Amino acid sequence: MFVQEEFKSYGLKAPLFEDIQHGFRVVIYSEEEKMSEKMSEKTSEKILSLIQKNKEITIEELAHMTGVSTRSVERNLSKLQRENRITRIGPDKGGSWKVNA
Repeated sequence: MFVQEEFKSYGLKAPLFEDIQHGFRVVIYSEEEKMSEKMSEKTSEKILSLIQKNKEITIEELAHMTGVSTRSVERNLSKLQRENRITRIGPDKGGSWKVNA
């Protein structure tokens, strides 16, 4: 179908067409996941930049400076650690961050 091809050409999931009693229904999927991934990547980069400026920055400070929740900061920090982009030095309280080259 033309409509489905157009959606795919824009990198979107093709809509679903369903026959119902006296007509049809079209389900159009949102880009929410893609947007979340993009926003998360921007947040991760901002966090990385802030850590480079202040190795002893706290999660609360990161949340305030990035405009996201402390839980979101924790998820981003975990992601950066899994990707080996940062390392935690010392304890949770009183420790610092090391940005890996």
